[in-house]
Amino acid sequence: GLFKVKSSFIFGEKEKMLNLPIFVIIGKYDPLIPFKKAIKGANILKSAIVRLFEHSGHVSPIEESQEFNKAVMDFIKAKC
Repeated sequence: GLFKVKSSFIFGEKEKMLNLPIFVIIGKYDPLIPFKKAIKGANILKSAIVRLFEHSGHVSPIEESQEFNKAVMDFIKAKC
């Protein structure tokens, strides 16, 4: 279907070679990118830090804005 997403499409060969801090944000109830597929894709990336938002779908910055902003700031502080 239209919303069928492959992990290799999101995280391809080029991304596997990145040696940069990568912050992967996953909404547990995302209807576009299923939780399990997002985790599997994120695990491909060597330098990925994964943050699960327990009460979000596809728009965590809106659905959990305070938690999202804090998570991004914590990531930036830790990696920059």
